[in-house]
Amino acid sequence: MVEFVACLLVARLLGEWDLPGWPAVATVIGFGFLLAIKPLPAVEQQNVTIINALRRLPSVPQMLEVDGGWCYYLNPPCTPIFLEDSVNGPSLRSC
Repeated sequence: MVEFVACLLVARLLGEWDLPGWPAVATVIGFGFLLAIKPLPAVEQQNVTIINALRRLPSVPQMLEVDGGWCYYLNPPCTPIFLEDSVNGPSLRSC
């Protein structure tokens, strides 16, 4: 975000000064900003860990879901049983 704002400021200043070749100067400064950026370190992503653990499980035909998200990550995908449907519908013991 900082690089983007800095590039906008440099382009605006160079455009106001009416210098010859200012797009090339702005491009060089933009690449300089790009080379100065240090990427953030990699961190563990909890959702990816959970998905990998789910995929190591044996085949799960049905899963009780609150939001319907985890069932779609399984191979093969299981049938989600939504919590609000099961409270108003058939008993959970029949699953």
